[in-house]
Amino acid sequence: MGICSCLGGTNKETPNTLPEVIIQEHSSLALFYKNYEPLMLPEIKDIYNNFFSHRLSYMTKIIIFDQELGELGSETLAKIFPELKFLTRLHLKNNGIQCKGAMKLAETLGTVSTLEILYITENTLTDEGVEYICSCLPYLDKLKEISLSQNEITYVGAEHIKDAIGSLENLEALDIADNYINRRGVIKIATILRGMGNLKSFIFKKNDMSEIDCDSVKKLLPHVFCSFI
Repeated sequence: MGICSCLGGTNKETPNTLPEVIIQEHSSLALFYKNYEPLMLPEIKDIYNNFFSHRLSYMTKIIIFDQELGELGSETLAKIFPELKFLTRLHLKNNGIQCKGAMKLAETLGTVSTLEILYITENTLTDEGVEYICSCLPYLDKLKEISLSQNEITYVGAEHIKDAIGSLENLEALDIADNYINRRGVIKIATILRGMGNLKSFIFKKNDMSEIDCDSVKKLLPHVFCSFI
């Protein structure tokens, strides 16, 4: 199932292929659209259609579940990021993004300065892919929620997360569940979170940790909801 949502709803009468007179107004992005439109997911086409028909300013969230983006789909999405002036939520789940797709997303993700919720889950980013995503986080200072669960992240990727979140003063929730980070990596992240006054939730279950390991993390964050089961 794929979902793409806009404030006020998407105009279902927007055609999949736009009139030449409209797309000529935005030459480089229009050329990209014309070249790759046959390969685009309907959700991505909808975003481009809204842009070319001057309705993109109303888009506040993008949610795409269980649709294959891969490297090309990630690139087509990244091309439009700089135009998303009011986007507050981006949720990509099970899209086959992997490392190469993460690299494409990271080229412009940092321009979406309005983003408050960022979920990239079940996408096999690995440590290298999460490094690309984390390189954007310091530019997204309005972020309140981040989820990088189920991405095959290890201790190496945890280092990138730790380094990236320190400047996110508005962060309220972080989810790194179902990875391979281990006690050492999770505690390093928790140590950074400890100094964040707005934090309410830290989810780190299934990261090759014993119950004793989990308890040691909870002690670092006594006033934060911690889920490790």
